Amino acid sequence: MSARPSQGIVVEARDAAGRPTAGIGLQVIGLAGPGGVPATMLVRVPGNSVYRELESITTDAAGQATVLVQFGTVAGAGGVQIAAAGVSLAVTVDFTITPGNVVPFALTPRDTLMHPGKSVQFAAPLKDRFGNARSDPVTWTVAATPATAAINASTGLVTATAPCRATITASVGGLQDSGFVSVVPEGSYAAVSVGALIVSDLDGTGRRLLESVPQQPDLPEPAWSPSGNEVAVAPTEVERQLDFVALSGTVSHLNWAAAEPDVPYFPAWSLDGLYVYFTGVPVGDNRPTGTYRIRRDGSGLETLVHCLCYRPSISPDGQFMTFHEVGNEVTVRVWDLATRAYVGPGVPGRFPEWSPAAAEIAFYENNTGRVVLMNQDGTGQRYLTQPELLHQGFSQLSWSSNGQWLIARLISRLFLIEVRTGLILPLPGTEQLFQPALKP
Repeated sequence: MSARPSQGIVVEARDAAGRPTAGIGLQVIGLAGPGGVPATMLVRVPGNSVYRELESITTDAAGQATVLVQFGTVAGAGGVQIAAAGVSLAVTVDFTITPGNVVPFALTPRDTLMHPGKSVQFAAPLKDRFGNARSDPVTWTVAATPATAAINASTGLVTATAPCRATITASVGGLQDSGFVSVVPEGSYAAVSVGALIVSDLDGTGRRLLESVPQQPDLPEPAWSPSGNEVAVAPTEVERQLDFVALSGTVSHLNWAAAEPDVPYFPAWSLDGLYVYFTGVPVGDNRPTGTYRIRRDGSGLETLVHCLCYRPSISPDGQFMTFHEVGNEVTVRVWDLATRAYVGPGVPGRFPEWSPAAAEIAFYENNTGRVVLMNQDGTGQRYLTQPELLHQGFSQLSWSSNGQWLIARLISRLFLIEVRTGLILPLPGTEQLFQPALKP
């Protein structure tokens, strides 16, 4: 591309008797490329310093004229037409313009999602500096954690048999670039962005609007019913109301007439689906924040505890409730629903979520924002995330129904955490989503 051969095109004009003819005016044209522009070839005559699409030259005493050429920037067929002035005579010199050297490239997709047993096609779009496609052979390699991903080394087709995080690298000559894929389990989740409650499959497909929600600083936290048929949401600008959104998008309201609580936040279900627990925040008086429960049918509103406590989560057997309490520091507490008393001391942390399959609680560490797992009595604490993956803002944790996975918003998007192995899978395309809740 843009090459300038040292050998020019030599044109010789002859008369009818075949004798070289001096003084013949010639028009030299670099023929147009695809679409008409730019010219695939440029020309220059001796004495000029610039290559152009059109030049004029006259044959010398020997009947000859020399034209220098420069290849254009469009790969493919090129040509230079030379026409004699005043006569209907022209000749075309054909060239083949090949692409220039490959330049740094970027894999597509850059970062994506798929389920085990599925496949994703990665591509390395190779071009020269003018955008002409190249077909150099590509060497593909993969590094996966854990090492369960398989890649077709000739085509960039990626398949995997189990959840993992894989780095796919394409190498061409001395150049290379990498793309990424999170292989995620089957499942779906609800989440909110400003003005919208959405549902999506974990691989990013099937994302759709479930309900429009208030645009406010504290985005509502969705909570799936144990059956997975509806999502409870607290529309926090409405007093004494919980919304239940069916998968069809139909919304039903649960209202109550009791004097308290005033504004519900942070709904959570009992595992049998009979009760919805929530934080009630008073407005305009000195009553403390409380935690309440109400039957799904709207009956039996009950005060469970009055304290500065938020985000209830219920044990699988329904005997205990965890929440975080605000005092000199924020602490995760466990509350016995039968005796109406605290169980054990508080553990520094916030946003606790009880595993639906074990006597374990996940929460965020106060100072670091790391996800921590502990036994319900506060023992056995261990980190599930690294220091660089910090909790961002006020966004809930959520468990899968089998207790194997957590979903959280860390840094600037959603992540899946495999609790037993520590595998962490970022979910690209979720940068605008908050308050995730895994569907049972």
